[in-house]
Amino acid sequence: DIMDEFAHAHPQLEMSFFEGSQPELERRILEGDLEVALLYKRGPGEGIARKEIVTLRPYVLLAADHPLAVAEELSMGDLEDVPCIRLSIPLPDEEDFVAQPGAEMVHTSNFELVRSLVGRGLGYALLAQRPPESRTYDGREVVARTLRDPKADITIVMAHAAGAPLTRRAAALLNFCRSVGA
Repeated sequence: DIMDEFAHAHPQLEMSFFEGSQPELERRILEGDLEVALLYKRGPGEGIARKEIVTLRPYVLLAADHPLAVAEELSMGDLEDVPCIRLSIPLPDEEDFVAQPGAEMVHTSNFELVRSLVGRGLGYALLAQRPPESRTYDGREVVARTLRDPKADITIVMAHAAGAPLTRRAAALLNFCRSVGA
């Protein structure tokens, strides 16, 4: 776990966490409630500076018994008639590669609910976070398949107030996240 490793590497630093939507986190940075936030790179947030950490290629999550699960790599074209179970996070140009003709879309902000719906065979999901377990909470098997489309890449950034230099602790977190590929 990244935060455990960071805390071990920098025991003198005290960290607190806040989970929220990207606009909410940006607002809290601007109000001075948060020093930095780890976010997805998207649109120019007014007054927000971003430092790139890592770019990830999302993968396709499918039920293990889905007919497409036999392929090691998939394109968005392969998925055009399969319903999409969407984790409510921003993806670059998502309307270009998710809103396929004939495909339905279900939205949820709960990562494990996405996995459970996919495990039940209700559709596929595009995800970046890879849990170590291939079973859903309700015991169904899911598989991760490589997505061939580079326009789906997701960049993780550290956001902070524009015009303000990073503090030493924020710079330490940035360097640490880059070193482990957050």
